[in-house]
Amino acid sequence: MKLTIHTKPCITEKDRIIASAALDMKPGFDKMCTLLKAEFQNITCSQKLGLVKINWNKKTIIIFKSGKISIRKAEDEDDAIKAIHKVSKALGKN
Repeated sequence: MKLTIHTKPCITEKDRIIASAALDMKPGFDKMCTLLKAEFQNITCSQKLGLVKINWNKKTIIIFKSGKISIRKAEDEDDAIKAIHKVSKALGKN
């Protein structure tokens, strides 16, 4: 997985960041939801909006059907990278 992360300060949580990245794969929306539901507990899939929202370890992870990932309320870049790797692993990519 080739990973480029962009970060900026979080507006709602002081001392937290927002990070964005893009997956180099698009597994299909239904398959993506199935794979992520097997790994995460607090997850919402919206076919209409074309996104998956996961609340995990005080972070909000949003995965768009385009493959873009947004991590909100991450502690730092390393924390965001860990979240992205967890999503990637759940989708079958290391």
